[in-house]
Amino acid sequence: MNIMVRAAMLAASLLLSVLASAPAPGRHGIAIDGRIIAYRPCDRIIQYSSFVINEEVFLFETPPSRGRSRIIKIRYKHVGESEITDRILEQALLMKLELKREASCDETYRQFVSSAPTVRDEAGGRLVSGISFVQKFQGLKPPDDLPLECYVLGEGHLRLIER
Repeated sequence: MNIMVRAAMLAASLLLSVLASAPAPGRHGIAIDGRIIAYRPCDRIIQYSSFVINEEVFLFETPPSRGRSRIIKIRYKHVGESEITDRILEQALLMKLELKREASCDETYRQFVSSAPTVRDEAGGRLVSGISFVQKFQGLKPPDDLPLECYVLGEGHLRLIER
């Protein structure tokens, strides 16, 4: 087989694996409304815009239910460019997500922060690491022992409620 056919087959299989890991709307996934409150900058810096599976990890706050909001961890898997734009992060826009529960990646807030990747900024030479809270949630400091239930968001399973 020539190299172009092999590359196309590899790209197709990668895309199918991402789609297979994502919940089908209205089927085995659950729909959750809320907004991204924090993200790991390195996840956004080291994305590939080709046929490579990218992963970003976010903290997501759900609207108050029974008087309290809930913070969960979202693992967003996608091929190429992210559907999570800088505008979505900067304005903390309300979204509806179709998610699949993934208990194997549950962790505490402390673990979430300490497991954030670190990269060196090529332009300035400084290290980029940790997490960043979006503007609207800059003053939020969750307790270190806060349990974060983990959910997976697949490509195409995000809808903006606020525009």
